[in-house]
Order: sequence, then structure tokens, then C-alpha cells
Amino acid sequence: MSVGIVFVVGFSVLLRLGFWQLSRMAEKKAMEQASTDGYHAAPVPLLTYLSGKTSYKPYQPVLMPPLSLLKEIFLLDNQVQQHQSGYRVFHLARAKTNPAVAFLIEGAWLPYQSFRQDNSQLEHVMTSFVPPAIGYVRFPSTGLQLRRQAHDMPVQWPLVLQWIDPASIGQLIGQEIAPFLIQFDKPALRSLSHEKHLGYAVQWFLFAGLWAGYGIFFFSRRLKGVFL
Repeated sequence: MSVGIVFVVGFSVLLRLGFWQLSRMAEKKAMEQASTDGYHAAPVPLLTYLSGKTSYKPYQPVLMPPLSLLKEIFLLDNQVQQHQSGYRVFHLARAKTNPAVAFLIEGAWLPYQSFRQDNSQLEHVMTSFVPPAIGYVRFPSTGLQLRRQAHDMPVQWPLVLQWIDPASIGQLIGQEIAPFLIQFDKPALRSLSHEKHLGYAVQWFLFAGLWAGYGIFFFSRRLKGVFL
């Protein structure tokens, strides 16, 4: 590969990295704006989401309809509360007036130690769970996936999950699952720090400028050598 091609490829790569950081900034800014819009929006009936009559908004408050809880229980692993690790219980539910689509609702937190010593806690959680009148739409985060499946095989109930994947859960139980989940504690708005990507983009563009400047200097010296 000639020196000229190396400089062109390097310059192109640095420029692309800069523009990629700008696109990441735009994506995160749009996500933050959508979360802010949903957070401050007026409550809407959950049935409008389930019927597909409105677009999903993260953190949107929803009015809960009468529910039927399904028998499947999921335990999301590695959930920390009050400096203790444990499981977050998730229930599957259907609206009684629209049972076609099931959805996940967030339940209680169970510490590891007491759960392993006394399984009756889970039975109490299942029987005593009463959904509040207002919930909040949240989209599950998969985080760092160290394996292809979110759960172990063979399936044993309650099913321990490493991350929430509504599509996989729907395939597992043979039921259409909504792509969101419902939590009942009002969520806190999180900043995705979109501004930092502007700094990264500026850095890559500076590197591209330095690379171009060095290339111009290098080739001008070579041209002088040829003509002298």
C-alpha cells in the first residue's frame, strides 16, 4: 500500500469517527427529549398503548385497567437495593378488556439471602400484589449481554433472567408481549450525557486536521525533493 493511500484512508477514518460521534450525540439527545416529553405528559389509559392507537413514550404515566395476572413469574437477577443484591420480581399481566397482548409489570424486590432461606416470600409477593392505579412506561435495558439467552435452560419457574427481553419471553410462553414494561415507582429522569459526544467529535476532527496537515507537509517535502 502506497504512502498516499495510507494518508487518505487514515484521514477518512478519522473524519468518519467524528461524524459518528455527532450522530450518537443526536441519537442520545432525541432519546433524552422523548423521555422528558413522556415524563411530563398527562396520564393516558394503558389500553391506548395496548391497542396501538398511540406511539410509545418512555416514562409516560398510564392509567391501569383491571388486570388478570398470569401464572408465570420472572426474577431479574443482580438487582441492588440498600446495598444488598437480590431479585426484582416481574409479573405477566393482561388487561381484562383487552387480553390479546400481555405485558410485564414490575413487582417487589427480594434479597438473595432471605429468598434462598425462605421461598414463601415469593408466594406472599404473588398473592399480595395489587397494582396501583397509575403506572409508568419503561423500556427494558439489556445492558452487557455475556450470553445469547437471557435465561437458563431447562426452564424452571420462577424463571431467573439476566435481562428483560419481551420478544424472547413472548416466544418462550407462546404469547404476544408488549415491548415495554410497567413500573409503579415514578422513575427519575436520567441524563445520557449527549454533550460528551460533541467533545469526542471535536477531538476526532482535530486529529483529522493534524493528519491532513502532516500529510500536506510530508508530500510538499517530497515534491520539493523531486524538483530540486
